[in-house]
Amino acid sequence: MKSIKYSNYVPKSAGGRHLKSFKGRKRRIKVTIIGAGGRFGQTAALLLKQSPRVDVLAMYDNSDINCGTALDLAHVDTKCRVMAYCGEDQFDDAMNVRIKRSKVLTKNKRQTSSNQSMKRVKSRCCQGADIILLCAGAEEKAGESQDDFFHNNAEMGLRVVKSYAKNSPNAMLVVATQPTDILMPMMSELLSQRTKPPIDYNTAHDRNDDVLRQVDKFNPRKVFGMTAHHVIKANTHVGEAACIDPSEIIVPVIGGNSTETIVPLLSQAKPCSCLELNEVGTPVRVGGENLATTIDELDAPFYVVIVALQSALPQLYHARFVAFQEERRNITYRIKHAEEWVRGLRKHKGSDYLSCALALVRFTISLIKGIHGEEAVIECAFVKTEKIPGLSFFALPLLFGPEGVQQVFDMPRMSEYEQSLFQEACFELRKSILKGEGIVSTTPDTPLPPSFCRMVDEPPKAKC
Repeated sequence: MKSIKYSNYVPKSAGGRHLKSFKGRKRRIKVTIIGAGGRFGQTAALLLKQSPRVDVLAMYDNSDINCGTALDLAHVDTKCRVMAYCGEDQFDDAMNVRIKRSKVLTKNKRQTSSNQSMKRVKSRCCQGADIILLCAGAEEKAGESQDDFFHNNAEMGLRVVKSYAKNSPNAMLVVATQPTDILMPMMSELLSQRTKPPIDYNTAHDRNDDVLRQVDKFNPRKVFGMTAHHVIKANTHVGEAACIDPSEIIVPVIGGNSTETIVPLLSQAKPCSCLELNEVGTPVRVGGENLATTIDELDAPFYVVIVALQSALPQLYHARFVAFQEERRNITYRIKHAEEWVRGLRKHKGSDYLSCALALVRFTISLIKGIHGEEAVIECAFVKTEKIPGLSFFALPLLFGPEGVQQVFDMPRMSEYEQSLFQEACFELRKSILKGEGIVSTTPDTPLPPSFCRMVDEPPKAKC
């Protein structure tokens, strides 16, 4: 597959008047952020407000402070219009965004509106959001178990599922709330069930809501778990080690969304794969003659030209190759534990919400490009797939189209070290998926193929 640079666009200019509009778009785009009052959601909203590809930005949060945040954001001079929703009574409204009457609903207007006017507002919301970003949820605390962390955020996941199935089942849903490895299977199973699930979280909501009982609303092509933040971290660490601009690097990250389940494929990094002689092939020998003329005569891909340059400079090439081999395991460790280090330096008072917000916006822009029919829009995400035996969810490179996922690519080629990481990730990921699906499903677990059981029952210790 041809190496393709990330097809995303986040304008660097702060002034909306300098942003060029996109001509020939098929339709206007509406994005809803659930949890826009937190630091993660606010940062993502600010970046989306600057994008010329977003026409309406709906911000929802339980806190009334969200209205002030939205009003502040609405003062940014770009064409994107901002709508604010606060409180449980406006949760469904946030899923339904009407472009023609988009405006900021301030705190005072919400407080003075009567029930009758609120019903009129709901009746006017005839068009659903195109993309829904789930950023809400509690942050992981020091010493908190994964089960406690999951239960703290599971209630919000259930609320989003009910409103999504009722108001905007055709929208694309991006789950950025942790732990994604458990929440994604749980939410997908809820959307797939035709009977009301035996779950305790519905005690806080209307028991007469039978949306999930009536219709199967799950479309695996339109529900994603975000893993793009691991990709940008991998690009950064590999770029620093290889002395290459990180923005020119693509490192696919497969697996899941936790420290134990992500697998950075450094062997498939582009264009850094030229550092692996055995995986690229025999380098082109140039000799000591006219190097420029020889390269001009080469009818070869870009990485072959790079190998030819490095062959002409054996000392520099050997030093970089050895350094990459020695640092590969350290780079992988830094990628897998990047979030823990950020949380530790912040004394567990915040996570890596800045880089995650940027990754979420880039992923959203890629979805919009796919909606508009642009070609070669590829991102990594955690989706429902049958590509991996025994696992119903896995993060793989995806090709986006107008209806969401157009193609799920096969497993990329892996080195021996990456294969051991993959087996460990499958072992942990299977437990997370079964935990998420088991909360909803009442059927016994489906047995796995014997070959896959042998592969994951006792994960080997990773060795470089």
